[in-house]
Amino acid sequence: METAALIVVAFALAVDAFSVATASGLVLPEVGWRRTLRLAWHFGLFQSLMTLAGFGSGEVLRMVAAWLVPWIAFLLLVIVGGNMLVEGYRSESEDSPKKKKDPTKGGMMVFLSVATSLDAFAVGVSLATVDFDLVFALLVIGFMAFGMTVLGMKLGEKIKRWGPVERYAQYLGGVVLIGIGVRILFEHLV
Repeated sequence: METAALIVVAFALAVDAFSVATASGLVLPEVGWRRTLRLAWHFGLFQSLMTLAGFGSGEVLRMVAAWLVPWIAFLLLVIVGGNMLVEGYRSESEDSPKKKKDPTKGGMMVFLSVATSLDAFAVGVSLATVDFDLVFALLVIGFMAFGMTVLGMKLGEKIKRWGPVERYAQYLGGVVLIGIGVRILFEHLV
């Protein structure tokens, strides 16, 4: 596999991480470098590990993964996105706003890391049929996801500063996540 082709694949995998990071940047009251690096590290790590897991999977797992992975990604993203919509509605309807969940911590971060890296598993399965340097590929995929996550978080932070977006950030973040899930499922079905 040529380096240019690998970079294109890594970029395509990182687009979901970028979108989720942008939504996270919109939702967080303060983004900061600590949160940005924590989310970027996890997204990059999970992209690489899922690619490695796909590469190492057997033939039966390949067939199951080809069918199951898009459905799992869809469900995870719809659950997280739906939860963001519900939280946005609750915080608007309550007098004392409830503390929003931080997508860069705990279970939410792991959930998002898995959801954004499931397509990397399928890429890993397909990489098993190509001659290339596995370690180099995993590093390129991980670093691309890391970089795109940083860009997404900073973009979300910038967009939020434009004004009235902050009020609707929770809704926008939820819609973005659900949209990514629908896109993944649509691409699988079509």
